[in-house]
Amino acid sequence: MKMFALYTAARAGLFLACWAAIWLVIGWFTEWDSLNALSTAMVALIVSSVIAFMRLRGLRARFAADVEARAQRATAAFNARRSAEDADDTSHLSVDDDQADMPQTTAGQPWAEPQPSGGGADRETGEQP
Repeated sequence: MKMFALYTAARAGLFLACWAAIWLVIGWFTEWDSLNALSTAMVALIVSSVIAFMRLRGLRARFAADVEARAQRATAAFNARRSAEDADDTSHLSVDDDQADMPQTTAGQPWAEPQPSGGGADRETGEQP
């Protein structure tokens, strides 16, 4: 967070310095009004962006490295919590629990075909009982 504040303060200071310098130059030649204030701010924004791109490269690189390190720590912590949760979810299961969750057929075996109930035709032969 410190690098974010430092980089943002540097960008804001650079913008204000450019705005003041351009305002002093324009102020000598024209009358100061809202249109001049807006045009001065737009020119200062463009000039300060170009200067920041060239001069704040090192600060920007340190800021990017700080953000990347925080993202890697957050990803590692998330993966650790997820694997711990997965381990907790599967630790209480046993073989009996797995079979208890499966639907049982009339024969009592999960892999057996259900037996036909009385009153209907036999599926294989089509005969009535």
